[in-house]
Amino acid sequence: MRMPVLPTRPSRPEPAASRRPPPPPGALDDAPDWARVLAYAIGAALASASIVVTAVFAAWLASASSTVPPGQAISLGLLGWLLAHGVPLHLGRGSVGLVPWLLTLLPLLTLRWSAQRLLAPAAQRRPRARPQGLVRGDVAVLGAGFIGVYALVAFLVATLARLPGASASPLVAAFGAAVLAALGLLWACVDVFAGRLDSVCPRLLDTWHDRVPTWLRRALRPAVRGVVAMLVLGAIGAAVLLGFGHDRVGSLYADLRPGWVGGAVLTLGQLLYLPTAAAWAVSVAAGPGFAIGNGPAVSVRAVEGGALPLVPAFGALPDPGPLPEWFAVVLVVPVVVGCCVGWMAVRSGARLSSWRHRAATIAAACGLTGAGMTLVFALCSGALGSDRLGHVGVSPLLAGSALTGELLLGGLFAFAVSAVRVRRIPSRRRGPRRD
Repeated sequence: MRMPVLPTRPSRPEPAASRRPPPPPGALDDAPDWARVLAYAIGAALASASIVVTAVFAAWLASASSTVPPGQAISLGLLGWLLAHGVPLHLGRGSVGLVPWLLTLLPLLTLRWSAQRLLAPAAQRRPRARPQGLVRGDVAVLGAGFIGVYALVAFLVATLARLPGASASPLVAAFGAAVLAALGLLWACVDVFAGRLDSVCPRLLDTWHDRVPTWLRRALRPAVRGVVAMLVLGAIGAAVLLGFGHDRVGSLYADLRPGWVGGAVLTLGQLLYLPTAAAWAVSVAAGPGFAIGNGPAVSVRAVEGGALPLVPAFGALPDPGPLPEWFAVVLVVPVVVGCCVGWMAVRSGARLSSWRHRAATIAAACGLTGAGMTLVFALCSGALGSDRLGHVGVSPLLAGSALTGELLLGGLFAFAVSAVRVRRIPSRRRGPRRD
């Protein structure tokens, strides 16, 4: 009697990325797991924190008129390290919550490197059987320990690094550090396991491919590219504006008289906010613009005057008053990006797919791009001091809604082009529609 053969799930082809050479052996590969977790988590925190503290301490040494004790200079550097994790700093009459996101790359890269070394031995040993849980047991234990130890270090830093006029919440510091450690761990996991993610989280990947609709999966990559494209265009716009206003920026530097070292530190601090400036420029292109507390506000139509913080980069803002009518052409930029995002999304599917499938894919790609930029707007806004600067940046919901509408308008053009492209195919070559 023939036994019935149960259908098996077809195995996905292993990408070329999985054929990468294994990482070189580390000095701690033979140590117990708990010791490796402690060493790599604490090492990641010390590596990034020491760079920030060294930069702040060097600026303190170069300042001849500084009366701050060296211990407080080190505490200030540690608070700056916490700010890079998205932790707001509480001041006497306000707070600083505007995060320098380029500085966040420093702890993120150290976390990625440490997590790679931590997971390298686990990647070399194959599990005997297919994992039954969402994540392989040994990887889950290593990851949880790594995140927990790093969050504990941030908690202790926030508890100890306190100044008379500045401090950070230890609980918020632990949460921010845990989120950043999880991102670094995920980045390292994708890199170390490469195409063998099925051996780490098979049920999670199976659920992704079985439960998530095809049109939504195809929309994810174009949406990520759309967010990156918007930020790149925003950075270009901010650089052009800075070039036109370099005279006033230079005059502000002259008024501040920071000196060579102080000027270098001041310039570096402003460059760390380049993603923030890019997001603000995108908000201007979307229409609503941004505001600097209760002072100036910049939109696609006009610039409102007001008192500015003593930051030289703000000198590049246009003079108060209505902007030229031709400046409204920047509203076309999100529409063009939406058209490109929709076209990339529809090109990723079958050419003869139904119009409903193409419309859903384009709408999802443009909608996810708008949602991603809304999150970016929220992250690039915050407090910058006292009540007058209690909120600096963009209104996330207003700017995100306007940008999403413009992206969907561009996606409508992409849908029309895809419909024309399908109509040009002879009917005898079309065959059955595929979704």
